[in-house]
Amino acid sequence: MSIAAVANASMNRLRVFLSAFTLILLSACATDGVVHPAPCKDSCTTHSEGYQWAMDAALVDPSPCDNKAYGPDFVRGCKDAVNDFSQLQPASKGL
Repeated sequence: MSIAAVANASMNRLRVFLSAFTLILLSACATDGVVHPAPCKDSCTTHSEGYQWAMDAALVDPSPCDNKAYGPDFVRGCKDAVNDFSQLQPASKGL
């Protein structure tokens, strides 16, 4: 096999790899921007459980807290954690 044929085959593999890699990167960016954590599996009623659940999920949006299955103290703890966690984030989101 000639050097040109080897180079051509290598370039074709590189093109396929880069196309697949680009598609993977773009699909990773295609989210709604909201973290969807696994549902709470404990009693999901206390403030501390809600707070810990939200912190473990690194929630920055309180919408996952508003689940009718969770008690009001859990929801308040979850929203408190979202508020606290958002204060830990940098003020600028960049460009």
